Amino acid sequence: MNKFILSLWILALASVAVAQGDPSEKLLDKLAKKLKSHKNLYIEYTVIVRNKQTESNSFEDGKISSKGNRFKLTSKTTDIYCDGLTQWTYLKADNEVMISKADADSDDVISNPVRFLTGKRKEFKYKYADKVEEDGKRWSEINYFPKDLKTPYSYIKLRFDEQKMQPYSIFYSGKDGVDYTVRLKTYIPDTDMPNDEDFVFNPMKYPDIVITDLR
Repeated sequence: MNKFILSLWILALASVAVAQGDPSEKLLDKLAKKLKSHKNLYIEYTVIVRNKQTESNSFEDGKISSKGNRFKLTSKTTDIYCDGLTQWTYLKADNEVMISKADADSDDVISNPVRFLTGKRKEFKYKYADKVEEDGKRWSEINYFPKDLKTPYSYIKLRFDEQKMQPYSIFYSGKDGVDYTVRLKTYIPDTDMPNDEDFVFNPMKYPDIVITDLR
């Protein structure tokens, strides 16, 4: 779940390809520039999972601290650490950590969270959808359409504050009948961050932990 949430933010905040005359490119460039200006970023979010087949909803809260190419994501079920070179995914229920390489040049958006700061312009077409109202505020909305029709989703929808250049939510329409919404509750740039060693997972703190090294 949390790898998925991380990948959604990376996807939605990346710069992509746009039709001529659409304001999306200029807006996303401004958003990317604002994100790049932050020395670090702290986010609290809620993810809403809507299963259209069973007509059920589930909710999960999480936190992300990001500093350069380092980040830490925590939630009720999973913690993810990355020091820019190595990524650790700790599954709390199983007391297991999976270790993998953090590849800054990879096209795998799940393992490359820094991608949302740099962006790539080849995987999507996108379209500005004007202003929409939610939670008593008006947000700018941009819809992303994958060029690869084999992706597991139909489109991704980003809503953001155009004045503050701050993301608000991401909606993911799954082809399997399951939709995801990631909604920011707290967005604090340039705040106090953990020390660099806090982005490294320490297995010594977890007795009897199972270590799966995928490097």
